[in-house]
Amino acid sequence: MTDEVVVETGARLHFGLLAHSPQISRQFGGAGVMVSGIGYRLRGTVAEADEVIGDEIAADRVRRFVGAYRESIPNGKQPPPCRINLEQVIPPHAGLGSGTQLGLATARVLAALSGESATPAIPLAERVGRGLRSGLGIHGFERGGFLIDGGKRSKDAVAPLVGHAEFPSDWRFVLVTPKEFSGLSGSAELKAFAEMAPMPTGMTDTLCRILLLQMMPAVIEADFDACSAAIYDFGRMVGEYFAPTQGGVFASPAMQQLAPVICERGYTGIGQTSWGPTLFVLCRDQPHADMLCGELRTNPNCQNSDIRCVKPMNHGATIK
Repeated sequence: MTDEVVVETGARLHFGLLAHSPQISRQFGGAGVMVSGIGYRLRGTVAEADEVIGDEIAADRVRRFVGAYRESIPNGKQPPPCRINLEQVIPPHAGLGSGTQLGLATARVLAALSGESATPAIPLAERVGRGLRSGLGIHGFERGGFLIDGGKRSKDAVAPLVGHAEFPSDWRFVLVTPKEFSGLSGSAELKAFAEMAPMPTGMTDTLCRILLLQMMPAVIEADFDACSAAIYDFGRMVGEYFAPTQGGVFASPAMQQLAPVICERGYTGIGQTSWGPTLFVLCRDQPHADMLCGELRTNPNCQNSDIRCVKPMNHGATIK
C-alpha cells in the first residue's frame, strides 16, 4: 500500500486500421507508435473522499473512469478514497489516444493505491471500459515503441499485440493540431463506422503487405527513407477509405492543403493519426524537426494550430 502515486503516460499516434469488413475474421487492427512529451501526468493521493482536480474536461472523464473502476471491483478489494490531480493533459479528440491513456492512468493510480501496482494493462483497461476498437493504446501504455495490433476477433476482446519494436530514438515527429477542429469520437465515431462501406479485402491485403514487408522492417533497420515512404503509402490508402466520412484524406481542410506543401519540402512520412485532426510528420532528427517547426509557424494553414516536436517513447507509462 502507498499514500501517493504519480503516473506519467505518452500519447499514441495511430497510422491507420487494417480491416473493417464482415468478410474478415478480425476487425480494425492497425499500427502506430507511442510518443513522449505530450502525455498525461496524474498524481493520486489517499484522501477522505474521491476528488478530481484539474482540466475540467479531463477531470469529468476521470470521475467516470473512477466510477467504472469501483463498479468492477468487489467491495472487499476497493481502493481507498483518493484525490487525483491532473498535472498535465493530452488535448482531447485530436487523434492522440487521450481517452485510453487517461483511462489506464486513472486505473493505474487506483490499483497502486490499493497495492496492485503490477496489474497488467489489459485488466486495467477492462476495469475502465477501454479497448473497444484499437488495442494500440493499451499495449502502448504498457510497452511503448512501435506496435502492430492484430484486430479484434470478438466485440469484448482486447486486440492482441502481434508486432512490437523499438522506434529509432533519433527520429522525431512534428505534430500539427488545428485548435478549432475535433476528430470523431464517442457516438459520432460509432455512427461513422456503422455507416461506412466495408473495406475491400484487397485493400486489407495491400495494407498488411505495406506494414509487414515495408514499414516494420524499416523501423527495425532504422531505414528512415523506407519508413517514411511506407507511412505515407499506408496513411494515404487508409485516408482515401475514410475520405467519404471525414471529408478528405485528411479530416481538416487546412491539413489537406498543408500536406503537399510539406511533401515538397522533402518530408514524406506524413499522415493523420486516427480520426485526426492532428497531422504528423516523421523527421530524421531534432535539427530537421526544429527547422520544419520554424517553417510551419509561418505557414497560413498553421496559424490556428498547435505545433509540437515529440520523441518516440520506447517504454511504457511510468509510475512513481
